[in-house]
Amino acid sequence: RCAEASAAQAAGADLLNLLHARSKTIVGSARSSRLLQQLLAAAAAPYFEVLTRWVAAGVLNDPFSEFMVVAVP
Repeated sequence: RCAEASAAQAAGADLLNLLHARSKTIVGSARSSRLLQQLLAAAAAPYFEVLTRWVAAGVLNDPFSEFMVVAVP
């Protein structure tokens, strides 16, 4: 539900959590379920790139401030 995400101003992990929760409770066609899974995967890709760089190399590149960690120089 776009309206739900918009009303909650969901971004970053909050948006991923919302999409994941909906993917677990969706009842309907297999087509709708596949679409939601594709949206979740597409939304998660940039988030996990940031996470991977941070964990593997200690580099935090979060231009939209959506990650759960904040760099303190």
